[in-house]
Amino acid sequence: MTVKNPKKLVKKIETIRESDIQAVLGETIKKIRKSAGVSQTDLGQLLDIHQTAVCRVENGTQSLLPYQLQRASEYFGVNVDSMLMGRVNYWKIAERFKRLPEVPERYRNFHFSRVREVFPLLQFLNEEEGHSYTQKALARFDLESLLFVNPDQSISTHCQLDLMRHAITDGALTEKNFAALIKQTRSEDFNGVMHPVYETQESSVKLIQTLLLNMHHYESNFEYQIEEVQRTGLVVSINPREHMREVEYRDEILGDCLCRYKKGLISEFPHYIGAKSFNLTEKECHYHGAAERCVYKIQVAA
Repeated sequence: MTVKNPKKLVKKIETIRESDIQAVLGETIKKIRKSAGVSQTDLGQLLDIHQTAVCRVENGTQSLLPYQLQRASEYFGVNVDSMLMGRVNYWKIAERFKRLPEVPERYRNFHFSRVREVFPLLQFLNEEEGHSYTQKALARFDLESLLFVNPDQSISTHCQLDLMRHAITDGALTEKNFAALIKQTRSEDFNGVMHPVYETQESSVKLIQTLLLNMHHYESNFEYQIEEVQRTGLVVSINPREHMREVEYRDEILGDCLCRYKKGLISEFPHYIGAKSFNLTEKECHYHGAAERCVYKIQVAA
């Protein structure tokens, strides 16, 4: 194919890239500002712009000048490259500005989860019920939004389970929309630095192997082991850690919800690379009678 006007095409590509950078930077600036507890007006004074201009920056419709970026970098303690790429540890910013939230005692114990483990459920509630509903759900358990700015912060597994119970009893999470929750486990927010790694896997089998070997990025409540690797699939076991004996995750409300969640995450994960879902066969399940562990045989769909 011959390009009629290559200069025009290059200019268009550069415009798209600039627009993408502005969008990422705007969202990052907004999260940084909120993590630090700084108002738009105060940020505007720091950057020599009006509050309405700060609003445009955060919406991605206005860029910042180099000296403004540098000033923001020095003030918030974040390098410019990190701001432009949207890779910022918001928790550290909160610490810098003494903005750490009080975590209820319940969520300090059994802190073997990562904050990112809760992301799919929060995003699901945002999309299904709205941001206001999600904020009220967090407030119900005395959880501040600021707690969730650092995906790798440790937190109790009770956090995910309590929010899941609430969503079930409130009718927000049902059998009909459970697939929408599973879809959120393939988001970049949830997978973080692993996102580009997953995107470049050559096959579904390699993809799921990579996921299982990196589950410690999400939580340490269960031990994930690859028992057998086959040409078109593998056999996986999931064993609850010792501390999970003291955590209620199979009660009357939750039932086997966590089990279905893990099976859905695994079986649907090939969609990450545009492949078909795995065929998942449950060989053992401690939710359904087995002594301790779950064992799944997963195979590439024909």
